[in-house]
Amino acid sequence: MGYYILVLFKKDFLKIERPIVSFERRYGFFERFIITSALLTEYLSPLLILFTLTLRPILFRTMRKKLGLSAEFASWTEIVLSGVYSVLIGLIFRLAA
Repeated sequence: MGYYILVLFKKDFLKIERPIVSFERRYGFFERFIITSALLTEYLSPLLILFTLTLRPILFRTMRKKLGLSAEFASWTEIVLSGVYSVLIGLIFRLAA
């Protein structure tokens, strides 16, 4: 669901429309899952969140051509939106528990 919310947010409010590579969609899901899960644990969550957010630019630099990634994949907009969304969902789950 996060993928669709972020795509619609970028399309409607940021006026960003671009085709998403299948790998980028799966990676975004994985990234948001890890960050949301890290917020549900009490140990090492800041380190895990930082590691997860820095993995995207590293992956882009090393695998850009092989995976066909666009520069938007590693942009600050993508990193911040994905990170903020997953943190919000993690906090909502944590408060509800």
